[in-house]
Order: sequence, then C-alpha cells, then structure tokens
Amino acid sequence: MTTMVKEIYTALKEAGVSEDNATAAATVVAPRDELASKADLSATAADLRADIATVRSDLTMRMLAVALGQTALIVGLLRLFPAS
Repeated sequence: MTTMVKEIYTALKEAGVSEDNATAAATVVAPRDELASKADLSATAADLRADIATVRSDLTMRMLAVALGQTALIVGLLRLFPAS
C-alpha cells in the first residue's frame, strides 16, 4: 500500500467503516503518481491535434479524388450518350 492509500484506509477505519470496505475503498483510489499531469494532458492534446490535422488533410484529398472521379464519369457518359 502506498502512503496515500494507507492514510485513506486509516481515516475510513477511524470513521467506523468495516475493514473490508475500508480496504476496498482505499485500493480503488488512484495514487497521485498514476494520475495524469498537465504536461501529460498537453502532450496528449498536441498528439490529438496532429492526428486530426492528418485525418483532415487525408479526407480532403479523398474528397477531391471522388469529385474528380465523378466529374470524369459524367463527362464520359455525356460523350458516350450525346444529346441529339
């Protein structure tokens, strides 16, 4: 048990909580070293922004390719079946 978990366990026991419940509640609480820091969150946000930019540019290129393909198909059909 970490110090924080022991402190929570002790506080719960002093408050009259049963040993099983105090142990279960104390182990559920995440120790501070397992929590994300602001630097971790900033790095994650920066990674997500980079991923979003990549997906956005890829999606734009695919949409342009589809639009070009549709245009080519329409032009081809108009030449294949010309109006009278």
